[in-house]
Amino acid sequence: MLDKLTGLDREASRRRLGIPGYDMAPRFAVAGIVEASNGLGTLEELAIIQVLAPDAPLKIAVP
Repeated sequence: MLDKLTGLDREASRRRLGIPGYDMAPRFAVAGIVEASNGLGTLEELAIIQVLAPDAPLKIAVP
C-alpha cells in the first residue's frame, strides 16, 4: 500500500549490524502532502477475491 502514496520519503534502516529482518517495519518521513491520487488498490483486490471466493463474506482492511 505504501508504494501507492506520494509525499513520503523512506528513511534508512537504523540497524547497524546485520541485514534488516523481515519483520522490521519501514520508517517514513513526511515530505509533502500525503496523497493516494490513484487510490490504494483495495477495490481491485476485492474484485479478485470475489472471483476466488464468490460465496464467502468479504471485507477489506486498510491500515
